[in-house]
Amino acid sequence: MKRFHVPKIPLCVLLAFAITVSAFSNDKIKIEGEAPTFRTDNPTYTGAVTQLNSALGDAFGLATLDLEGLVGNINALPERFIQAWGNASVFASHGATNRAYGGYKIFTATIGSVTGYQLPVNPVVFLQDPGILLTELNDSGDLSFGLNIQMLSAQVGFNMSFLVKNLYLGLRVGYLNLPSLFDNLSFKTTTVGILGNYQLLPRINLLGIIDWKGVNLGTGFIYQGTSLNVNVPLKQIRQEMGQVSTLGNLALLVDPVVFFNMDIKTYTIPIEAMTAIKVIFINVPFGLGVDLGFGDSKIGIGMKNVINIDGLNNPAIEQDTEGHLTADVGGTVSPIGFNIKLMTGLGFAFGPFILDIPFTYYFRGNGASLGMTLGVSF
Repeated sequence: MKRFHVPKIPLCVLLAFAITVSAFSNDKIKIEGEAPTFRTDNPTYTGAVTQLNSALGDAFGLATLDLEGLVGNINALPERFIQAWGNASVFASHGATNRAYGGYKIFTATIGSVTGYQLPVNPVVFLQDPGILLTELNDSGDLSFGLNIQMLSAQVGFNMSFLVKNLYLGLRVGYLNLPSLFDNLSFKTTTVGILGNYQLLPRINLLGIIDWKGVNLGTGFIYQGTSLNVNVPLKQIRQEMGQVSTLGNLALLVDPVVFFNMDIKTYTIPIEAMTAIKVIFINVPFGLGVDLGFGDSKIGIGMKNVINIDGLNNPAIEQDTEGHLTADVGGTVSPIGFNIKLMTGLGFAFGPFILDIPFTYYFRGNGASLGMTLGVSF
């Protein structure tokens, strides 16, 4: 059996940056390529090699059709899918937030993680039937599904009342690089944000039992970059070629791997009005706001392959040209620019130590974020 590798071919169509998303593409993935060819210096096998190359061309064409049947229903430009990953980045830009603890006297310091997601259906419907994602993908060839995980972020905030009364400034940073942590997966995130808050209404504390945090107005600017590379092996395609001249019964084997390259850069401007009330040690926040989202998500989808000729064991015959498969899939789409949100959650405060579970629901596009935050507030 002769074994060789087809080189990786990056497949990414870069579209011009746009504030609004262009019209949906109805073009399906088209799998194209060329069959491998063989040669020989031995005149005895010249005719056999000619028949081999002809049989390979026919078998490769059939294998390409089989492969297209596996993925060909997906849009070549899945814009809803690409945009949803950018939206999820905006939703996940609020890691290690201390928005539920406004009005602190000196400073706060927090660390935490957050996951943002967008679903094509209501979360309740999804939990009842997760398979609806595959149904939606098969029906439309596109899917409003995106996920962004910020595993580690940190934030520090300072009371700047010595400059401007009731003014608070904060810095948020996050970084994680997991190259090849798992087989077929690498993941990298970066977050940098500058935040400002103004205490519109002051805190009111009743006997140390009930602590109303007042009303806090907040805004800022947050950059977030995410790089995600995923390889998804597909099932092997075997195409029988039958008896080929004197070379025996041969078969073409194709082991395709679909790879997803995602490069997401978003810029978020949050505008928020927040309050919270603490009873003994339980803290419950509530707020309304909007995230203004900018940037783009670039997704390239391509293939790499291992191709075998099963049954070919003649040392007089060698490979002449490599076969290859190509697909023109992917693109660049901007996130939703205006995301109205409701902020709540559940927190616990024991003296200066805080544990917070922030939850944000986005009214447009079935989006949400859920986090976990630890910190201190003085």
